[in-house]
Amino acid sequence: MKKPIRTDKPFSERIESLVKLVEKDVNIKRYKRRLTAKRLVVGVIPTSVVIGIVIWLFFIVFQVASRYMTIAETENVVVLMVSVTALTITLISFIMKLTSELGILFKESSNEEVTNWYFKKLKQRVEKEDIPLLKALIMMKCKQPDIDLVSIHKLHDSMFTEKQLLERLYE
Repeated sequence: MKKPIRTDKPFSERIESLVKLVEKDVNIKRYKRRLTAKRLVVGVIPTSVVIGIVIWLFFIVFQVASRYMTIAETENVVVLMVSVTALTITLISFIMKLTSELGILFKESSNEEVTNWYFKKLKQRVEKEDIPLLKALIMMKCKQPDIDLVSIHKLHDSMFTEKQLLERLYE
């Protein structure tokens, strides 16, 4: 863990350090790639394996049933066909349920989720009294990820006063 940014520095230096920290470490594209990889490992791959196993088991049951029907008497065939049809409907609904949950897994991440993830990651690296300022800067970066905060800070440092940053937390 890196050392926290010291607060015994003047406010302008603290803000400059925080802006550089946020600009360096907050990367929305990297977050989305990491999240997609996590969702693949945790959701898609295991679900695909389960669906594959269910389909494989269905084909085994279906083959056994069809072989039985060819050698069985005609009155047992009707019962077997009803059972296979019920099994088929159950398996199809199970597969549909699994695949519908995959769509939920890939919903778009909100700015609030991204902000909170980076805030949890970075708040240990700043002093306690700078934590609200850090959150405000992360919120700014998440709203406009392609804008360089360091450049904006150099151009308009009046936007980075303590009062202005704290007001952003409650917009």
